[in-house]
Amino acid sequence: MSSLLVSGSLAFSSSLVLTAVLARVAPRLSWGDGPTLARKLQDRPVPPVGGAAILCGATTAWLATGFGAPFGLAPAAVLASLVLAFAVGTLDDMRVGGLGALAKLALQAAATLPLAVAAALRLGEGAAESLAVLALAVLAALAAMNLANTFDHADGALGGISTLGLLLAGAGAPAGALAGFLPWNLDARPGRRSAPTAYLGDAGSHLVGLLLLLHPPAWPVFLLPALDLARLAVVRNHAGSKPWVGDRRHVSHLLAASGLSPRRVVLRLLGASAPACAGALLARGLSSPWFVAPGLFASALAYARMVRAGGREAMPAAGPAQKHLGACPSPAGGE
Repeated sequence: MSSLLVSGSLAFSSSLVLTAVLARVAPRLSWGDGPTLARKLQDRPVPPVGGAAILCGATTAWLATGFGAPFGLAPAAVLASLVLAFAVGTLDDMRVGGLGALAKLALQAAATLPLAVAAALRLGEGAAESLAVLALAVLAALAAMNLANTFDHADGALGGISTLGLLLAGAGAPAGALAGFLPWNLDARPGRRSAPTAYLGDAGSHLVGLLLLLHPPAWPVFLLPALDLARLAVVRNHAGSKPWVGDRRHVSHLLAASGLSPRRVVLRLLGASAPACAGALLARGLSSPWFVAPGLFASALAYARMVRAGGREAMPAAGPAQKHLGACPSPAGGE
């Protein structure tokens, strides 16, 4: 417990300070996520520096307290994939128009290779099984990064539920680093077009996705993003759009349209995620898998209620002319 508290506190303080510093420096580097007519309603570009702050904050804590890689994997391989995933997201953030779908998927897959190879060497027995583990690890990492990316559509949405999941998973450094970023992502003043100090950016959402994947007790966090993405695939297709083209039909947008502030939206999302996370925690503590299913069902039911209770306002999908730096949708999941 003391190690968890120390690593979490170090990561929190480092991320809190770094987010503020990087957000001040970013405009000089033209590093910002600008408004769009359809999806981004803020009145100015917002620096997507959350990924850099979280990576540095967590690394600071790991250097001070040690890094225990899950599943007995080589720490160097795990850290390499985290850095590479962050780099791919940063490239997508900085490139005008974003990365193309195939290029983004290919780079994401390449970023997961150190982790996947380490998993194959550690868990595989024989060539065939090692190849299967390698392929499964790559697919799982791609799913994690892109589910996280699609749920990074509103202030605090991904960061809030991920902090909860990582905290309950006992991941002190990642949870503390995310918690240090959140105040700057939720500090927008009231007003429809107000803007927070910082965004996660694709760099941050890629990083968070892998961090969640590396901590199995936090996996229930993926439930809400998966449900939201499945619902949007149907809704967007029914509306004549494509499932991967961003709009303002996410559950957080519906809740905001009903009049809730960003902080209240995050509280609703946390409340919906809590049963699934608590069920996984109980199942782990009592060595019984029977608590997982009720928790997942309760969270799914809470999600359905949020969708029904949310506002009915839905913005049209963003067209090519409305794409801005770091705000470009793609089949790989960029929102």
